[in-house]
Amino acid sequence: MLHLKQFSRKDIQKEYTFFQQFKSENGFENPYYNLDYAKFKTDAVKERLNSHRGITKDCLVPDTFYFLYQDEKIVGLFKLRHHLNSFLKEGPGHIGYFILKEYRNRGFATIGLRLLIDKIKSNHLIKEDEIYFEVNRNNIASLRVIKKLGAYFHHITKDKIYARISLANNEHLYPILDHNHRGKVMINPVKTISMPKKLIITFFREVIDRLIKENAIKLYFVNNGETPLEVYKFVDEDICITCGIVGAPATAGHLDDILANGAKDVVFVGGAGSLIPTNVGEIMLVSGAFRDEGFSYHYLPPSDIVYSDNKLIKKASEYLKKKNIDHHIGLTWTTDAFYREFKSEVNYYKSRGAKTVEMEQAGLISLAIVRKIKYLGLLYFGDDLSKKQWSSRDWNSKVDSRLFLTYLAKDLVRIL
Repeated sequence: MLHLKQFSRKDIQKEYTFFQQFKSENGFENPYYNLDYAKFKTDAVKERLNSHRGITKDCLVPDTFYFLYQDEKIVGLFKLRHHLNSFLKEGPGHIGYFILKEYRNRGFATIGLRLLIDKIKSNHLIKEDEIYFEVNRNNIASLRVIKKLGAYFHHITKDKIYARISLANNEHLYPILDHNHRGKVMINPVKTISMPKKLIITFFREVIDRLIKENAIKLYFVNNGETPLEVYKFVDEDICITCGIVGAPATAGHLDDILANGAKDVVFVGGAGSLIPTNVGEIMLVSGAFRDEGFSYHYLPPSDIVYSDNKLIKKASEYLKKKNIDHHIGLTWTTDAFYREFKSEVNYYKSRGAKTVEMEQAGLISLAIVRKIKYLGLLYFGDDLSKKQWSSRDWNSKVDSRLFLTYLAKDLVRIL
């Protein structure tokens, strides 16, 4: 559990250890790096506590250090200045923060900053009606964090972006980040039929039609709703198969219903846009997904990436190697908006290590974590976004290869 804790004598050893793990970086000053522990216990502690109380020297403004804890370990630090002088207004602003390198890209900065903003608003910790930030223009991660929390860019220089977050009437500016995932939900999935524990979700409607025509599968039940979904069962084995629908709310929403009927092991197979140079039909096991969508935030607290079960990824990869099936393992970028995939975003997610872009994986992985099922995502590289111009590459017309992938998913769901 992540929580903020003010600088305290009681936690002096943890605080000292934290400061020894990094030097100053990206404009965040660490004045206590390589400081002798004895001096830290006396000089640093006195300086920190006095500054919090408003007792400062050299015309410095009062500030407070808030450490971000993951359970009992300090993973980050947020420095809050309680008012601004003319220099700070045109410079560093109210808040500086630092997350230890091994804990980055996990949403900790967003959560910690959100917790601090809540403290500022509820306790009136600053005099100004806006929170001021200074961010290096090349610090893309920090820019994304403050934008998520409602910041706007006030002015920009050659090297810096000066942003602000208004404290007036913005409690629900970004409600998707406000879910606390506690208490009792109003509606739960209900069991309507007993079904086999193994399930394939395929996006290949033509494969479903072919399997029906060949009497390889038969209708097992219909998951009712405004858009009913047929669930079929293989004639020769206790494995069910159903068709995915574009977007996590549709596919994962139906899956949440289906899980109530007894499904426990799920393999997804579908196509995705390629962010790296590939040939159509190359396949990838999804190790995790960037959460650039909405569904997953209703199941898990905010974070940058949601990760698949690494044991299942290794197990599936070993199976593919034994079958001499070449494959990638990597991250995908999950988005809600097919027609809003900007070139700048493509470049950003490529730089972060994403190999594909699609619309379901972040939601499905999050659902699997919450419902405690085994889940594996299998994607094949389809249309191409790795070059200057998008190319469809006629990616969704290769029926035979998609049939092969569906049967490969059947092999994989057996071993989960």
